[in-house]
Amino acid sequence: EEDAGGDRECGGQLGCLGGEACEPLAATVRVLSQHPVTVALLVAFCTAYCLSILYPIEQMLYYYDSLFGTDSAAPARLVDTWAVIYGGCGFLAALFLGALCDEVGLSLFTVFVGGISAFVTVLLPVKDEGCQVAAQVGLTLGISLYQIIVNRFAMLYAPPKQFGSVGGTLFTTMAVLTGLSLRLISSSGATHGLGGAGEYQRVYYLVGGASTVLAV
Repeated sequence: EEDAGGDRECGGQLGCLGGEACEPLAATVRVLSQHPVTVALLVAFCTAYCLSILYPIEQMLYYYDSLFGTDSAAPARLVDTWAVIYGGCGFLAALFLGALCDEVGLSLFTVFVGGISAFVTVLLPVKDEGCQVAAQVGLTLGISLYQIIVNRFAMLYAPPKQFGSVGGTLFTTMAVLTGLSLRLISSSGATHGLGGAGEYQRVYYLVGGASTVLAV
């Protein structure tokens, strides 16, 4: 009888701990469910935006080989240039773009972010090293921009105690959707035997950029 009582007490404690552990997630769901359309638009926009930025970065060397030819020295030069641009522009973006969002507000900043994606999309198909360097600048700026939007959204819509939970849930959702989409795109290219074909990659870039502009 004592053992049964002890088991009930232990089970009650575990249940209580489980409930406490799940409460932040439940509270986050309640917050997000109050703004379903806004949340859906945010997730759709950021996912499309990530595709238009991350896929070109992921395929960079293969794309340059296809664009300039494997016999050209341009692909290697551009990849080396990317390493420098990523460090320098990324540092500046971290310093100033968050302040820009604070200054102009979330709506205008979101339009600006969509413009970055469109800028990159227009330049990527151009067979010119200067244009590709400019596109790399846009890609570098673009990597961190959506994070500013998500953090700002969480700050505006979530109570202070749930800022981290709401932001983390949104980031996780977008990461899963982006990862699945990248896998689908890659497998689709492999299925059609298009692997590193430049023309097919450009279609992906245009679709990603157009999706981002439409989402804005």
